[in-house]
Amino acid sequence: MDKEGNNTVIVDANVKVNGETYSGRLEGLTTGKSGEILIENLSSGTYYLHETKAPMYRDHIGNVQNYQLLTRPVQFTIGTNTEMKELVVENSKSRWEIPRTGGLGTIIFTTVGVILIIAAIIVFARRRKQEQEEQALA
Repeated sequence: MDKEGNNTVIVDANVKVNGETYSGRLEGLTTGKSGEILIENLSSGTYYLHETKAPMYRDHIGNVQNYQLLTRPVQFTIGTNTEMKELVVENSKSRWEIPRTGGLGTIIFTTVGVILIIAAIIVFARRRKQEQEEQALA
């Protein structure tokens, strides 16, 4: 593919992917359990690797998580048909952790907020009643 993800490379039957003859568009390839893919007899040129699905791993709790997708395509160049090129793509785990909600802090802040609103309503109602009584006497 090109840098934008268009113009997928079309290869002839001379190309092998993971040891099997491959012809057609060079897209939708999947790595094996080892996380490796071997493409043989690729013509000279500049290519871009676009990752569409990231592998999975188990986090420290045992939950299954996805590694982060590549943020941009990885460029690599093949000089000659006899050249062996190794491209290593490191998987990275997401460092984002969504804060837990609904804990004791949320309950305390909500309770204090409700109490303050009720107190404000009571103060407002008393002042209004007092003002109405003063106007009635005047």
